[in-house]
Amino acid sequence: MRKIERERMAAEITALAGRLGRERSSLIPILLEVKRKYHRIDSDAMQLIGDQLGIRFGETTRPPRPGARSSCATPMKASRGPSRTG
Repeated sequence: MRKIERERMAAEITALAGRLGRERSSLIPILLEVKRKYHRIDSDAMQLIGDQLGIRFGETTRPPRPGARSSCATPMKASRGPSRTG
Protein backbone atom coordinates (compact mmCIF):
# COMPACT_ATOMS: atom_id res chain seq x y z
CA MET A 1 0.00 0.00 0.00
CA ARG A 2 1.34 3.42 -0.89
CA LYS A 3 2.14 5.83 1.92
CA ILE A 4 -0.61 8.30 1.00
CA GLU A 5 -3.23 5.53 0.85
CA ARG A 6 -2.09 4.21 4.23
CA GLU A 7 -2.28 7.71 5.76
CA ARG A 8 -5.78 8.24 4.37
CA MET A 9 -6.91 4.83 5.59
CA ALA A 10 -5.36 5.52 9.02
CA ALA A 11 -7.32 8.78 9.30
CA GLU A 12 -10.56 7.05 8.28
CA ILE A 13 -10.02 4.18 10.72
CA THR A 14 -9.28 6.66 13.51
CA ALA A 15 -12.55 8.45 12.70
CA LEU A 16 -14.45 5.13 12.61
CA ALA A 17 -13.01 4.12 15.99
CA GLY A 18 -14.03 7.49 17.38
CA ARG A 19 -17.56 7.03 16.09
CA LEU A 20 -18.03 3.31 16.77
CA GLY A 21 -15.90 3.00 19.89
CA ARG A 22 -12.46 1.73 20.78
CA GLU A 23 -13.59 -1.48 22.46
CA ARG A 24 -13.09 -5.01 21.16
CA SER A 25 -16.79 -5.12 20.39
CA SER A 26 -16.18 -2.47 17.71
CA LEU A 27 -13.86 -4.74 15.72
CA ILE A 28 -16.50 -6.29 13.45
CA PRO A 29 -18.38 -3.03 12.71
CA ILE A 30 -15.08 -1.32 11.82
CA LEU A 31 -13.98 -4.25 9.65
CA LEU A 32 -17.31 -4.15 7.82
CA GLU A 33 -16.99 -0.42 7.15
CA VAL A 34 -13.42 -0.79 5.86
CA LYS A 35 -14.47 -3.72 3.66
CA ARG A 36 -17.43 -1.74 2.31
CA LYS A 37 -15.28 1.24 1.40
CA TYR A 38 -12.08 -0.46 0.17
CA HIS A 39 -13.52 -3.82 -0.99
CA ARG A 40 -10.73 -5.58 0.92
CA ILE A 41 -9.07 -5.78 4.31
CA ASP A 42 -5.32 -6.09 3.94
CA SER A 43 -2.67 -6.51 6.62
CA ASP A 44 -2.13 -2.73 6.83
CA ALA A 45 -5.81 -2.19 7.59
CA MET A 46 -5.74 -4.98 10.19
CA GLN A 47 -2.73 -3.39 11.88
CA LEU A 48 -4.33 0.07 11.88
CA ILE A 49 -7.60 -1.25 13.31
CA GLY A 50 -5.75 -3.26 15.94
CA ASP A 51 -3.79 -0.16 16.95
CA GLN A 52 -6.99 1.82 17.42
CA LEU A 53 -8.65 -0.90 19.49
CA GLY A 54 -5.61 -1.96 21.49
CA ILE A 55 -5.63 -5.42 19.93
CA ARG A 56 -2.37 -7.10 18.97
CA PHE A 57 -2.05 -7.81 15.25
CA GLY A 58 -2.01 -11.58 15.77
CA GLU A 59 -5.34 -11.43 17.59
CA THR A 60 -6.99 -9.85 14.55
CA THR A 61 -5.51 -12.23 11.98
CA ARG A 62 -5.63 -15.67 13.60
CA PRO A 63 -8.56 -17.78 14.72
CA PRO A 64 -8.65 -18.57 18.44
CA ARG A 65 -6.69 -21.56 19.69
CA PRO A 66 -8.71 -24.70 20.40
CA GLY A 67 -9.77 -24.61 24.01
CA ALA A 68 -9.12 -20.87 24.35
CA ARG A 69 -11.72 -18.96 26.29
CA SER A 70 -14.03 -16.92 24.12
CA SER A 71 -14.61 -13.24 24.77
CA CYS A 72 -18.23 -13.77 23.70
CA ALA A 73 -20.87 -13.67 26.42
CA THR A 74 -22.63 -16.73 25.01
CA PRO A 75 -20.56 -19.53 23.46
CA MET A 76 -21.75 -20.74 20.08
CA LYS A 77 -22.53 -24.39 19.47
CA ALA A 78 -21.33 -26.13 16.35
CA SER A 79 -23.98 -26.31 13.67
CA ARG A 80 -24.88 -29.65 12.16
CA GLY A 81 -26.38 -28.06 9.09
CA PRO A 82 -29.97 -27.06 8.39
CA SER A 83 -32.63 -28.48 10.64
CA ARG A 84 -34.83 -31.00 8.87
CA THR A 85 -38.25 -31.56 10.26
CA GLY A 86 -41.08 -33.28 8.70
